[in-house]
Amino acid sequence: MSKKILLVDDSALMRTVLSDIINSDSRFQVVDKAKDGVEALEILKTKTFVYMDMAHSSC
Repeated sequence: MSKKILLVDDSALMRTVLSDIINSDSRFQVVDKAKDGVEALEILKTKTFVYMDMAHSSC
């Protein structure tokens, strides 16, 4: 069973690139993406792992 990931980054390009990289490893599955911490917290209740770009301005 793969680890489910909520991917958070303010850059749409980075979300896409990182999602493709992460999903290429069968141990992981990006199940949702968020553009900032506020959106991530709304989604977070059902996810098991978070990668967050802490440098973006809304953290």
